[in-house]
Amino acid sequence: MQGIAADDVANRAVALAQQGARVLLVVNKVSRAQELFGLVRDEVPATLFHARYPMDERLEIERKVMEQFGPGGSCSGGHVLVATQVAEQSLDIDMDVLITDIAPVDLTLQRAGRIHRHDRLRPAGFEQPLVLVAGLDQTLPPSDLTSFIYNRWVVLRSAAWLHAHPLLQFPRDIDRAVQAVYGPEPEAAIPELADAIEAAWPDHQAEETEMIELARQATSSAAAPIEDDIADGGAQFGTRLGQDSQTIVPVTAEQLAALEEQGPFLVGHYLRISHRGLMRHVRAQPWPPGWRDQPGLRHHRPLLVVAGAVVGFDAQLDPELGLVIG
Repeated sequence: MQGIAADDVANRAVALAQQGARVLLVVNKVSRAQELFGLVRDEVPATLFHARYPMDERLEIERKVMEQFGPGGSCSGGHVLVATQVAEQSLDIDMDVLITDIAPVDLTLQRAGRIHRHDRLRPAGFEQPLVLVAGLDQTLPPSDLTSFIYNRWVVLRSAAWLHAHPLLQFPRDIDRAVQAVYGPEPEAAIPELADAIEAAWPDHQAEETEMIELARQATSSAAAPIEDDIADGGAQFGTRLGQDSQTIVPVTAEQLAALEEQGPFLVGHYLRISHRGLMRHVRAQPWPPGWRDQPGLRHHRPLLVVAGAVVGFDAQLDPELGLVIG
């Protein structure tokens, strides 16, 4: 496991794919995934996969990802799969190289489980698994890679453990890493990192208290779903919980005008957002006539789009990039 600079991941991914590798590039934020995909798609074959697509489109992308990179997948040359946390869970894909943003150690190792997963002929030079961690090359990992996504104390303790254990053995090291990062005894760290871990401790304690309260509430009432666009994967160790979210259905004026006929099509076209400004915008709009009479739509808010642009808000619904905000 090696560290690389956060702003070098696109170049490294392209270079590795040009050598014939299947490269999995996992980042923590949808906006970063969209940006990086824009940098690599003109250089090598590339696919983008995240949670900010309408569900019907997301499922189709997942089907194609499995077709290319699943057991017996059709991908025969270099390719970059740019993804968020949706790629770290349950997808039985087999890649040659992982490039990942720094994340809590359990999630980092979960992402590493997507490479060298099955026995197959590897491209020359990629016979051994390679994991490159963006931000691990610095004394303190850049906070913008994980801000509002993961608990900073957990990220810093994970960085300390990964610095000390560059060579990993699976599955033996998974439990060892989790116990070290989340346990009471800290991993030995260089002074600057140790100081940052100590400084992050009060916020960590406050978030743990909040998580306990959320868990208590969940036992007595139906819990709101965790937004997978915040940390495209739900309630993981080190993931911030409790953020507000909203399901939306992108619609055109023509679809609203023919809602009775279009309703069944729109039911599977929802997605979940957590962007506060966009949620405020969506919730401020009046309900279209007949919307709440549609059983599959009444719990979702409509998002009016014209030629791909969100009406009244700086966002685009791009057929290749998904929902682009700002």
